[in-house]
Amino acid sequence: MIALTTFVFVLFSYFQSTSFGIGIGIPGVINVAVGYSKTLKQIQEAITKSEKAVGVSTIWWGLYSVELALPSLLKLDPMFIQSVDLLASEASNPSNEDHQAYYNQFIETYGTHYVSRIIVGGTAHLYTLMDSSYYKESSYEERTSQVRLMFQYKQYNGQIGSNLGAIWASMKEKFKTTAATLSVFQPPVASQENKSDWETWQKTAGNYPIVVNRTLFSIHNLIKNKSTVREHLRKTIEFYLQKGVMPTLTELNGQRKRRNSLIPQKPQGSIIGLDVVGCGYDPLLLESKYCIFDQSNFTENETWSDPYNKTLTYSIPNGWFVVNTPESLTL
Repeated sequence: MIALTTFVFVLFSYFQSTSFGIGIGIPGVINVAVGYSKTLKQIQEAITKSEKAVGVSTIWWGLYSVELALPSLLKLDPMFIQSVDLLASEASNPSNEDHQAYYNQFIETYGTHYVSRIIVGGTAHLYTLMDSSYYKESSYEERTSQVRLMFQYKQYNGQIGSNLGAIWASMKEKFKTTAATLSVFQPPVASQENKSDWETWQKTAGNYPIVVNRTLFSIHNLIKNKSTVREHLRKTIEFYLQKGVMPTLTELNGQRKRRNSLIPQKPQGSIIGLDVVGCGYDPLLLESKYCIFDQSNFTENETWSDPYNKTLTYSIPNGWFVVNTPESLTL
């Protein structure tokens, strides 16, 4: 459980599903990310316009992880290689806006980073918005306790045997009457009659696991023997992550302006996550892009068995590894 009072910490919570390896992170991302996320926009407005304080409570669990072998041991996808060759042949030393457009289109297609590892499972966030008057007259310890109780109340609401009455009675009257909550579930839940969304999520999330954590590396590091292309791509990526828009060549060399794909479906029978690991990623949009490594080499003997259902097995391409990670964490 984490009690938070500034939007910077809410943003940190929002991006904690992403870990950055060596390379480019997300330097100036606050204002940019807000423009893409309805949840972040609601919370920022509650803090800045309504003077609310925010508590963030999180549950996440992991079923398994999928990760790449060393990139140097893997074949790059032919389309990715052709795209890099196009940069080298048409815009190796960019000198006009048409040249810069090649780099912008490259990032729009492949993202700024590639995903080297994921954890698949589920997450649930509860954002508790506290009234400013209550915040000012209460201690940090009290606020933390109240947010924790609200989390328990929402989490166990509707479950048999849960002592909801005692939890509700333990909350301060002013906190109960002035606090508002916002729940965000992954995978999303469809409301069911006579069941809380939290109860529905806990019972169904395991049937539809999603990626809950990614480890990212900058895509420019995959370009070898083309140093000028690699360096210009790095500069373009850094500008995009700082400003949230693709640069013109003029902006990249000094000043300011603007601009703004889909992942191909993978073969049936492959494990959930292969459309993510080894593929490009845009950390501002939280969106996967086209894949970068060749996944065509599936073999019969490369399989993974579901630790909770041994009758289920999935095919894994060479160079990808799956590790059982049945674990959970409550913050």
